[in-house]
Amino acid sequence: MGVNAFTLDVILQITKILPDRPVKMLVLGYPDIVLSEDRMESLFGKETANDLLIRHDSDRIIAWHSMTRFIDKIPDAYDFF
Repeated sequence: MGVNAFTLDVILQITKILPDRPVKMLVLGYPDIVLSEDRMESLFGKETANDLLIRHDSDRIIAWHSMTRFIDKIPDAYDFF
């Protein structure tokens, strides 16, 4: 399973309470961030959402997750985290 809005929301909440930076975490699943641009903006702000690198193979990943009706690009998770 890719990283969805629920998972990113949990990660955001955890990072707010952990004092040390950088935060080291383990997320089990595919490293694909599978959510709409609007949801990404609502979780992390417009600036963060706009600054994300987009994967060159987004179309293939979106099709693999059967999300072609819902999203049109996949942010690079390694850049994001």
